[in-house]
Amino acid sequence: MAAKSSVGLTTPMIDLPLHSTNAGHSDSTVASSTAPDSTGRARTRAASIRPPLLVPPAAYAGATTELEYSVHGTNAMMRAELARVFPFEALSDAKRQTRLDNLKVIITFQRCRNDLVGIGPQVDLEKDERLETARSPRGPAYFPDVEAAEIFLDYDALWTGCCKVLTHPRWGASVYPASLFTDAPAADVQQAADEACGYRSRLGEAGTSS
Repeated sequence: MAAKSSVGLTTPMIDLPLHSTNAGHSDSTVASSTAPDSTGRARTRAASIRPPLLVPPAAYAGATTELEYSVHGTNAMMRAELARVFPFEALSDAKRQTRLDNLKVIITFQRCRNDLVGIGPQVDLEKDERLETARSPRGPAYFPDVEAAEIFLDYDALWTGCCKVLTHPRWGASVYPASLFTDAPAADVQQAADEACGYRSRLGEAGTSS
Protein backbone atom coordinates (compact mmCIF):
# COMPACT_ATOMS: atom_id res chain seq x y z
CA MET A 1 0.00 0.00 0.00
CA ALA A 2 1.59 3.23 -1.08
CA ALA A 3 1.84 5.84 1.63
CA LYS A 4 0.14 8.44 -0.56
CA SER A 5 -3.11 6.50 -0.44
CA SER A 6 -3.40 7.16 3.30
CA VAL A 7 -3.39 10.97 2.98
CA GLY A 8 -5.66 12.60 5.52
CA LEU A 9 -6.27 9.53 7.66
CA THR A 10 -5.67 9.67 11.39
CA THR A 11 -3.50 7.31 13.37
CA PRO A 12 -3.33 4.61 14.55
CA MET A 13 -2.78 3.08 11.13
CA ILE A 14 -0.89 -0.02 10.17
CA ASP A 15 -0.12 -1.86 6.94
CA LEU A 16 0.83 -5.51 7.44
CA PRO A 17 2.46 -7.87 4.92
CA LEU A 18 0.64 -10.63 3.08
CA HIS A 19 2.10 -13.43 5.15
CA SER A 20 1.13 -11.87 8.47
CA THR A 21 -1.85 -14.23 8.19
CA ASN A 22 -0.13 -16.89 10.29
CA ALA A 23 -2.40 -19.89 10.74
CA GLY A 24 -0.66 -20.53 14.04
CA HIS A 25 -2.37 -17.56 15.68
CA SER A 26 -5.31 -19.58 16.93
CA ASP A 27 -6.20 -16.82 19.39
CA SER A 28 -7.16 -14.43 16.59
CA THR A 29 -10.90 -13.90 16.28
CA VAL A 30 -10.75 -13.36 12.55
CA ALA A 31 -8.36 -16.22 11.84
CA SER A 32 -10.19 -18.75 13.98
CA SER A 33 -13.51 -18.03 12.27
CA THR A 34 -12.41 -19.66 9.02
CA ALA A 35 -11.02 -23.19 9.04
CA PRO A 36 -8.16 -24.15 6.67
CA ASP A 37 -10.47 -26.41 4.66
CA SER A 38 -12.69 -23.41 3.78
CA THR A 39 -15.89 -25.35 4.43
CA GLY A 40 -19.34 -23.96 3.87
CA ARG A 41 -19.87 -23.97 7.63
CA ALA A 42 -16.82 -21.73 8.07
CA ARG A 43 -18.19 -19.30 5.48
CA THR A 44 -21.55 -19.21 7.28
CA ARG A 45 -19.72 -18.53 10.53
CA ALA A 46 -17.80 -15.69 8.89
CA ALA A 47 -20.99 -14.10 7.59
CA SER A 48 -22.60 -14.28 11.03
CA ILE A 49 -19.87 -12.16 12.63
CA ARG A 50 -19.30 -9.78 9.70
CA PRO A 51 -19.01 -6.16 10.90
CA PRO A 52 -20.92 -3.39 9.07
CA LEU A 53 -19.80 -2.18 5.63
CA LEU A 54 -19.39 1.62 5.77
CA VAL A 55 -17.94 2.36 2.31
CA PRO A 56 -18.47 -0.26 -0.45
CA PRO A 57 -15.49 -1.48 -2.51
CA ALA A 58 -14.16 1.22 -4.82
CA ALA A 59 -11.54 0.80 -7.53
CA TYR A 60 -8.86 3.22 -8.68
CA ALA A 61 -6.70 2.88 -11.77
CA GLY A 62 -3.40 4.75 -11.79
CA ALA A 63 -0.58 4.95 -14.28
CA THR A 64 1.30 2.00 -12.76
CA THR A 65 -1.13 0.12 -10.53
CA GLU A 66 -4.75 -0.52 -9.62
CA LEU A 67 -6.12 -0.27 -6.11
CA GLU A 68 -9.35 -1.35 -4.43
CA TYR A 69 -10.44 -0.29 -0.97
CA SER A 70 -13.47 -0.56 1.30
CA VAL A 71 -14.20 0.72 4.82
CA HIS A 72 -15.69 -1.43 7.56
CA GLY A 73 -16.84 -0.97 11.12
CA THR A 74 -15.84 -3.33 13.92
CA ASN A 75 -17.76 -5.33 16.48
CA ALA A 76 -16.96 -5.94 20.13
CA MET A 77 -15.33 -9.31 19.44
CA MET A 78 -13.00 -7.81 16.86
CA ARG A 79 -12.16 -4.75 18.97
CA ALA A 80 -10.99 -7.04 21.75
CA GLU A 81 -8.52 -8.62 19.33
CA LEU A 82 -7.46 -5.30 17.78
CA ALA A 83 -6.52 -4.04 21.24
CA ARG A 84 -3.58 -6.46 21.04
CA VAL A 85 -2.56 -5.38 17.54
CA PHE A 86 -1.87 -1.74 18.39
CA PRO A 87 0.62 -0.31 20.91
CA PHE A 88 -1.88 1.75 22.91
CA GLU A 89 0.14 1.72 26.14
CA ALA A 90 0.65 5.50 26.14
CA LEU A 91 -3.11 6.17 26.31
CA SER A 92 -5.26 6.19 29.42
CA ASP A 93 -7.85 3.42 29.70
CA ALA A 94 -10.70 5.78 28.76
CA LYS A 95 -8.93 7.21 25.71
CA ARG A 96 -7.79 3.76 24.67
CA GLN A 97 -11.35 2.42 24.75
CA THR A 98 -12.71 5.46 22.89
CA ARG A 99 -10.17 4.98 20.13
CA LEU A 100 -10.97 1.28 19.89
CA ASP A 101 -14.72 1.95 19.80
CA ASN A 102 -14.24 4.31 16.84
CA LEU A 103 -11.72 2.15 15.01
CA LYS A 104 -12.48 1.32 11.38
CA VAL A 105 -10.79 -1.19 9.11
CA ILE A 106 -9.81 -0.17 5.58
CA ILE A 107 -9.31 -3.28 3.48
CA THR A 108 -7.11 -2.57 0.46
CA PHE A 109 -5.90 -4.61 -2.50
CA GLN A 110 -3.17 -3.71 -4.95
CA ARG A 111 -3.24 -5.45 -8.29
CA CYS A 112 0.13 -7.15 -8.85
CA ARG A 113 2.21 -7.81 -11.93
CA ASN A 114 2.74 -11.41 -10.88
CA ASP A 115 0.57 -14.23 -9.64
CA LEU A 116 1.56 -14.38 -5.97
CA VAL A 117 0.85 -18.10 -5.80
CA GLY A 118 3.94 -18.54 -7.95
CA ILE A 119 7.57 -18.58 -6.88
CA GLY A 120 10.69 -17.02 -8.28
CA PRO A 121 12.76 -13.83 -8.08
CA GLN A 122 10.14 -11.60 -9.70
CA VAL A 123 7.40 -12.75 -7.33
CA ASP A 124 9.71 -12.35 -4.32
CA LEU A 125 10.72 -8.86 -5.44
CA GLU A 126 7.13 -7.73 -5.84
CA LYS A 127 6.21 -9.05 -2.38
CA ASP A 128 9.19 -7.23 -0.86
CA GLU A 129 8.12 -3.98 -2.51
CA ARG A 130 4.85 -4.11 -0.56
CA LEU A 131 6.07 -5.09 2.91
CA GLU A 132 6.82 -1.65 4.38
CA THR A 133 4.65 -0.36 7.22
CA ALA A 134 2.63 2.66 6.12
CA ARG A 135 2.31 4.56 9.39
CA SER A 136 2.80 2.95 12.78
CA PRO A 137 4.42 -0.12 14.35
CA ARG A 138 2.21 -2.95 15.51
CA GLY A 139 1.73 -4.45 18.93
CA PRO A 140 2.27 -8.09 19.96
CA ALA A 141 -0.52 -9.55 17.79
CA TYR A 142 -1.02 -9.89 14.04
CA PHE A 143 -4.00 -8.79 11.97
CA PRO A 144 -4.74 -11.56 9.42
CA ASP A 145 -5.31 -9.72 6.14
CA VAL A 146 -6.41 -12.70 4.05
CA GLU A 147 -8.89 -14.00 6.62
CA ALA A 148 -10.17 -10.44 7.05
CA ALA A 149 -10.94 -10.24 3.32
CA GLU A 150 -12.86 -13.50 3.61
CA ILE A 151 -14.94 -12.24 6.52
CA PHE A 152 -15.44 -8.61 5.54
CA LEU A 153 -15.97 -9.11 1.79
CA ASP A 154 -16.63 -12.84 1.32
CA TYR A 155 -13.61 -13.13 -0.99
CA ASP A 156 -12.07 -16.55 -1.57
CA ALA A 157 -8.61 -17.81 -0.63
CA LEU A 158 -6.56 -20.88 -1.37
CA TRP A 159 -3.84 -22.73 0.50
CA THR A 160 -0.39 -23.06 -1.07
CA GLY A 161 1.60 -25.20 1.30
CA CYS A 162 1.53 -23.46 4.67
CA CYS A 163 0.44 -20.08 3.27
CA LYS A 164 -3.05 -18.82 2.57
CA VAL A 165 -3.33 -16.66 -0.57
CA LEU A 166 -6.27 -14.42 -1.41
CA THR A 167 -8.04 -14.82 -4.74
CA HIS A 168 -9.64 -11.55 -5.80
CA PRO A 169 -12.90 -11.80 -7.81
CA ARG A 170 -11.38 -9.81 -10.71
CA TRP A 171 -7.60 -10.05 -10.26
CA GLY A 172 -7.27 -13.63 -9.04
CA ALA A 173 -4.07 -14.33 -7.11
CA SER A 174 -2.31 -11.35 -8.71
CA VAL A 175 -3.25 -9.16 -5.79
CA TYR A 176 -1.67 -7.96 -2.55
CA PRO A 177 -3.96 -7.33 0.46
CA ALA A 178 -3.07 -4.80 3.13
CA SER A 179 -5.12 -3.43 6.02
CA LEU A 180 -5.26 0.13 7.29
CA PHE A 181 -6.90 1.30 10.50
CA THR A 182 -8.24 4.70 11.50
CA ASP A 183 -10.60 6.36 13.96
CA ALA A 184 -11.54 9.04 11.41
CA PRO A 185 -15.18 9.22 10.22
CA ALA A 186 -15.91 7.00 7.23
CA ALA A 187 -16.79 10.03 5.09
CA ASP A 188 -13.36 11.55 5.79
CA VAL A 189 -11.69 8.28 4.83
CA GLN A 190 -13.56 8.22 1.53
CA GLN A 191 -12.71 11.87 0.81
CA ALA A 192 -9.03 11.30 1.61
CA ALA A 193 -8.89 8.30 -0.70
CA ASP A 194 -10.54 10.28 -3.50
CA GLU A 195 -8.07 13.13 -3.08
CA ALA A 196 -5.07 10.80 -2.93
CA CYS A 197 -6.01 8.69 -5.92
CA GLY A 198 -7.54 11.42 -8.05
CA TYR A 199 -10.79 9.69 -8.89
CA ARG A 200 -12.94 6.74 -7.96
CA SER A 201 -14.90 4.37 -10.16
CA ARG A 202 -17.44 2.24 -8.34
CA LEU A 203 -17.20 -1.45 -9.00
CA GLY A 204 -19.80 -2.52 -11.49
CA GLU A 205 -20.24 0.94 -13.01
CA ALA A 206 -19.01 2.16 -16.36
CA GLY A 207 -15.37 3.19 -16.23
CA THR A 208 -14.23 0.58 -13.72
CA SER A 209 -10.92 -0.88 -14.81
CA SER A 210 -10.83 -4.57 -15.55
